[in-house]
Amino acid sequence: MMTGDFSKSAALPCRGGSTRSVPSSSYSSSASRESSSYGPDSALTMVLSGASIAVNLGAAVYNCVNGGDWTVLAACLLQSFLSLYLTVFVLGVITTITEWDNIYCSATKKVWYAITFPVFMFTYIPIVIVSLFHNPAWQPIHHSRSVDLKQIESLITERTKIVAMTQVSNVLGRKYPVQEVAAMAHKKGAVIVVDGAQSTPHIPVDVQALDADFFAFSGHKVYGPMGIGALYGREELLEEMPPFLTGGEMIESVTREGAVYAELPHKFEAGTVNAAGAAGLKAALEYVSGVGFAEMQRRELALTAHAMEALGAIDHVYILGSSKPEEHTGIVTFTLDGVHPHDISEILASDGVCVRAGHHCAQPLLAHLGLNATVRASMAFYNTPDEIDRLAHSLSTVRERMGYGK
Repeated sequence: MMTGDFSKSAALPCRGGSTRSVPSSSYSSSASRESSSYGPDSALTMVLSGASIAVNLGAAVYNCVNGGDWTVLAACLLQSFLSLYLTVFVLGVITTITEWDNIYCSATKKVWYAITFPVFMFTYIPIVIVSLFHNPAWQPIHHSRSVDLKQIESLITERTKIVAMTQVSNVLGRKYPVQEVAAMAHKKGAVIVVDGAQSTPHIPVDVQALDADFFAFSGHKVYGPMGIGALYGREELLEEMPPFLTGGEMIESVTREGAVYAELPHKFEAGTVNAAGAAGLKAALEYVSGVGFAEMQRRELALTAHAMEALGAIDHVYILGSSKPEEHTGIVTFTLDGVHPHDISEILASDGVCVRAGHHCAQPLLAHLGLNATVRASMAFYNTPDEIDRLAHSLSTVRERMGYGK
């Protein structure tokens, strides 16, 4: 036990030979020095690091429970343990290099702050990622690629004017609850616009049962000609809307003072009508009706199941969306490790297999999935199992043909 006049001060050495006066009571004994070797600065940092780890894990768990991706939880767990390890590592480095028992040395404190606080901030990077990119309030899509109706309802407010959604995703093939969302929109006085381009060729559509205010689909996806489609609109809304194009056929009469618009739907059909396209679309719809949706769905489901089994057996192929064929509505979208979707489509095309590659006009969805582009194989009732086998065989050779080896 050391003795002395504790009312006096003493000088402690710092690195480089400088000294700093501190109260002598701060090192009155070797035991007290040991107990203070993890002084106020280290205690504060340990508390802050512990708090950051707790918040990090809490954010990750909350995100996953509320519809986020469980891979985020795994990443945050790894990040938390790494943060803890770095904190302990920094304590060890400071203790070894800077004579840590001299916690009042200015040089030691500078080194401490320079290393510890960046480490502390590093623990919050996952929280920022979770908040910005995996926030369920902004991304109402489950890891199963279904939607959370409660989150959608929370996003529709009295300020909402238009709710736009797709009936069937042209990336995932999943059907979405249009009728339920329409009820939410109408409750807040909003109008709902439905994209039926992917649904109309595969499932029967009843716009009145869906309670859609507007419903659009394209002609070429329903086996009709390109350059034509159809837009259904609720009559009372169309009556209130002014025409956005003017020209021949959309007016009843014109004077110097004004014009009287033609009746619906001619009010919105300015110019020469695409008569040939309309005739082709009519023939296509009659053809689909003749085959019947029940038979079409039966064939497409069998082909989809066969495609998911065949493609899923290929190494490095990842199929997007549900694992259930019945939730793909005739399409299978996938990626192949190390090969861009455009290269995949070109190689498949050289083998006589036609697929679609790109973002499929769904960039926000692909951004949410962490992808820039994908490959989509679309099955129709006229396709055959042999064609699915050709797709699978060609795809199984792509990586080798790109130089990855067997």
